[in-house]
Amino acid sequence: MVEAGAPPIEMSYNLDTVRVSNLNGTLPHAYSAHPKRDPLTGELHVMTYFWGWGNQVQYLVVGTNGQVRKHIDIPTTGGPMIHDIAFTQKYALVFDLPCVFNIDAAMSGASLPYYWDNNYEARIGLLPREGTADQIKWVSIDPCYFFHPMNSFDDGDFVVLDAARHSKMFDRERRGPSEGPPTLDRWRINVVTGAVSHECIDDRPQEFPRINESLIGLPNRFGYTAGIGNHFAQDTLIKVDLETKTVEARTDTVRYGYGEAVFIPRAGATAEDDGYVMALRIDAETNTSDLAVFDAQAITDEPVAVVHVPVRIPNGFHGNWIPDGQ
Repeated sequence: MVEAGAPPIEMSYNLDTVRVSNLNGTLPHAYSAHPKRDPLTGELHVMTYFWGWGNQVQYLVVGTNGQVRKHIDIPTTGGPMIHDIAFTQKYALVFDLPCVFNIDAAMSGASLPYYWDNNYEARIGLLPREGTADQIKWVSIDPCYFFHPMNSFDDGDFVVLDAARHSKMFDRERRGPSEGPPTLDRWRINVVTGAVSHECIDDRPQEFPRINESLIGLPNRFGYTAGIGNHFAQDTLIKVDLETKTVEARTDTVRYGYGEAVFIPRAGATAEDDGYVMALRIDAETNTSDLAVFDAQAITDEPVAVVHVPVRIPNGFHGNWIPDGQ
């Protein structure tokens, strides 16, 4: 899956390109690198962008039949880069943040013509999931950027959003996300008044937040992230307790650098963190990678399984694991 205006690509088990997909003729134009599945409905929610649309992004809902059942064009202040989506049971969140399309950069041949704009208002839109664009409630937040939200959920009159927050993006450094350490932060948005509160949950550098995906769009207690070291290299495997605001982290990062941590529930599990955490890691001694599997309730213990990969998988590689046959 890709973003910034391109449709998704269907591939074989051997990663050969099968076809460019338009979702059985229902995809209006572009797709996203990060659709999210609603665990209650099975539908995919997608926020997509394309520089050619001008000041607009598009919200898609893909039904369980693999076809787009709904799309909404959303006016924005400029052309924001929206890498991911968050939603609650009531709202889809629109991240209209100050990393925006820059026509001068595009005309000069920049490979990624999305730059930080200090004069652009950072805001989040709350789109009723079965509503229309003119029903969006916009709220302003302090300037920042996030590639990856951890989760969002309704809490009475509030919408809660947890995300890996970057202070800026593509301002001085145009080659990658190196504008300061990202932290795990929380925003609480009062839907009635529009007031927003913001706090840092954990200030250690981290990215690629994930949760037990049966709770996407619903209240969750635990999250899993990849700690970030020098030059944005993946580092520590982290588990965050959002209720107690405590953190567990591995200490074997001299040898291993951990990437995105994906939670897999144990069969018959009843506790939110009863399951496994899988993460690709780079072995500094061999310059190869492993897929390490940990007990999610004891991530500082030795892994319960390790799959050795005879090559080095690059920093930042991440995606979803899907059971065979789905």
